[in-house]
Amino acid sequence: MQRFNFFRQRRAILLYHQGAFLLDQNDVETADSVFEECVGTSTDPHHFFIAGACKLAGLGRIEEANKLFHQANLLRNPLKSQNNQRSLSHMWAGNFGHIALIDYVVKMTILENGASDDITLFIDEGNKVANEFFLHQWSNTINFKTSKKPIFGRFKTNDPNHYDLVGPRLPDGTTAHLWNVAANVYRNWYAQNRGPILTFPEDLRQKGRELLESVGIPEDAWFVAVHVREPTSKAYHVGLHDALNARIDSYLPAIKEITARGGWVVRIGDTNMSNLPDIRNVIDYCHSPSIRADWMDIFLCAECLFLLGTSSGPAYVPQLYGKPAVLTNWWPPAQRPWHAGDIFVPKIHWNTKENRALTLEETLQEPFGYCNSLQYLRQKYAVEIHDNDPEDITDAVIEMFDALEGASSASAKDEARRLRANRVYDDNKALGLGEIAHGFARRHAHLIDDPNPERQAI
Repeated sequence: MQRFNFFRQRRAILLYHQGAFLLDQNDVETADSVFEECVGTSTDPHHFFIAGACKLAGLGRIEEANKLFHQANLLRNPLKSQNNQRSLSHMWAGNFGHIALIDYVVKMTILENGASDDITLFIDEGNKVANEFFLHQWSNTINFKTSKKPIFGRFKTNDPNHYDLVGPRLPDGTTAHLWNVAANVYRNWYAQNRGPILTFPEDLRQKGRELLESVGIPEDAWFVAVHVREPTSKAYHVGLHDALNARIDSYLPAIKEITARGGWVVRIGDTNMSNLPDIRNVIDYCHSPSIRADWMDIFLCAECLFLLGTSSGPAYVPQLYGKPAVLTNWWPPAQRPWHAGDIFVPKIHWNTKENRALTLEETLQEPFGYCNSLQYLRQKYAVEIHDNDPEDITDAVIEMFDALEGASSASAKDEARRLRANRVYDDNKALGLGEIAHGFARRHAHLIDDPNPERQAI
């Protein structure tokens, strides 16, 4: 029997690597079939986790994904935690956006216990930390421990306090998707009128201003941070995550709107980003080696007037310091932005067979609500994804300026349509607090308005 189990596990490992390769190649249906076979014999929680990621991001099947995430949690330990402690693996430190997610865990623990000292983040010496400065902004809030062991080895067996990044286990023993857990945390946090936890160090704030002044931004000038995710952002799962990308040239009218109001634009990102054209009052920080630094990345998000961005790590940072964001080309649809004060513009699903755009309600259903694979949506459902046009992006920026100035040009019909959109999101358990942009909702009213005339409120 022991020999038989050995060969079963060896086969599971081979199937896992085959499935992971196929997922990386964006062949999500074949990968899913291989993972189904893999988890049929595997006892490795990581196999179940990646199989769940394939279900979620590849096929958009959140309910099936949650079952796999739950099984991964049970394999780590069949008993739920009997205390309030939470252990975070290195996965929370390896990605810029993942470090930002620590915020909701801290706030959740504070809401539950009044403090956050029951959270421990395990740092694996052999793995990369996305931004050391940002990570250690949490050093006064949570505990850090360093391990020389592979992190999946640590959490593969028996840590009942393991709190998963994507499919966390809740106090009642059930497993949920992180987005829904965090949405409820932020709703409760804002309902109690609580503010940001993080503060940017004063000495570095002054140094950041000096660096901006060295590249031409006056000390008293305000600026907007811009981050548009591009295909070069990740070296793996490139095709799978194409839905998160956008073209920087579609943002140029919005950038000019900002500079025309007397502001500056600082475009953030990595050195692989495409080059911006030479525009007055615009700094292409991506390609400015004299001022780039890990702490400067956070300074720009923490000190901007607001961030104009897409679905990527920097989009989650300004709100942690009390700054709002205009989130454009937002994806996936069911992950409604969490934070009050944010304005967002979703991408459009276009059904090529029926020659129409999917309604807001349709985009929140499986598989469209969570699927990241454009190839799968196109081949399986004849659905193409259309990026926001420059007008939608610029209108959302203007709306943010109005909001910051305490003004609004929205009509009663605009406000009623936004309420209708909020109901659609709430009814489909997309529970963030970000508001869909008025201009987008007005231009695409037929996707939001209630089709039932007896219920029509607009």
